[in-house]
Amino acid sequence: MRTFTEPPQGKDVAVEAPIRVAVVEDDEQLRQTLGAFLNRSSGLRFVAGYGSGEAALKGVLRDRPDVVLMDIRLPGMNGVECARAIQDLNPRTLLLFVTAHEQYMSDAFSVYAFDYLLKPFRDQELAAAIVVVQRYNNPLMCGH
Repeated sequence: MRTFTEPPQGKDVAVEAPIRVAVVEDDEQLRQTLGAFLNRSSGLRFVAGYGSGEAALKGVLRDRPDVVLMDIRLPGMNGVECARAIQDLNPRTLLLFVTAHEQYMSDAFSVYAFDYLLKPFRDQELAAAIVVVQRYNNPLMCGH
């Protein structure tokens, strides 16, 4: 959970920071659509979109997302290889695979994927996965 404290009127109060989400997707239109969806979602902030695994590896060092939505089929390095490298850089980064390729599910979970959504998916499915991520990042939400 990412929190910051600000002392209003002499008391410490935890203020929840938005969950920082990046998207690794070679389809630019889908990358932009996912980014717009994330920005409309309460408690989330779309920090970057990357069109390849190589771009993602450079970008995650700079943008420091909490969560990465990852496609499997990417130009160059595939999504599983990229996810493994991201986990090596920061094991606390949560990975949600968003792909049309069901056959890679076991590979995705071998790199500790948080979830695996098959394209095409409905907004409600992505929203439900994000709620789980939010609860994971903020255990206090589990009772709501």
